[in-house]
Amino acid sequence: MALGAMCKYGIRVNIVPIGLNYYKPSAFRSKVLIDIGKAYSIPNELVDIYQKNKREAISLLLNEIENVLYRFFLSFYNLVLENESLPYCCPDL
Repeated sequence: MALGAMCKYGIRVNIVPIGLNYYKPSAFRSKVLIDIGKAYSIPNELVDIYQKNKREAISLLLNEIENVLYRFFLSFYNLVLENESLPYCCPDL
């Protein structure tokens, strides 16, 4: 959808990674930690590829989104590992 909108309307599209971590996923109305990452701007080069080969452009975009999400979640995981006091301030974590 993002590449199609960029191609058809000539607009910039950003993807914002959002992580939802529930403290007790099985409990109704449990606490949730919402982590919002930096917006990822889809490069115009992918639009050029999309006009020629949609499948290739979508594949490249999905790979890039996967890399962005991996860095996003990895940085949050590293924050938890580096900050030993985090489990003490959030005992349900």
